[in-house]
Amino acid sequence: MIKYFYILLIVLISPSTLLAQKTDSLTFNDLKKVNCEGVDENSSQKKQLQCMLVDVVEDSINYFPSMTRTNNKPVISPKMAWEALRKLYPQYAQEEFFCWTEYSGYYIFSLDCGGPNKKNKCSFLCMIYIPIGGTEFWYFVPRT
Repeated sequence: MIKYFYILLIVLISPSTLLAQKTDSLTFNDLKKVNCEGVDENSSQKKQLQCMLVDVVEDSINYFPSMTRTNNKPVISPKMAWEALRKLYPQYAQEEFFCWTEYSGYYIFSLDCGGPNKKNKCSFLCMIYIPIGGTEFWYFVPRT
């Protein structure tokens, strides 16, 4: 009888232990790196659509100031940017980020903002970005 009790206890505790240990499994290495430097009208249509808004990082008026977050030290690598971004924007699940790029002195991470095209998730329509060596993350979503 005691054997059955222990088996039942193990069966009940194991799933809850596994749920408690569940973490987002996406790491920086899982993110796809995209090269958006030099994309122009001669680039493939896919590359143009993927990178078409990435140049907004060069204009400091396009981000949402209310979504700005400050890191406690300068970000000097894309992996460091990813780790800081995950701490500063915990409301986004890791599965909402698909790719990243280094463009014009910024690390830029794509963010799923509920667009209609789910086939090509890796596009820089909505993004969180930071200047290389900077401490302030900015958030961009197209305004209509």
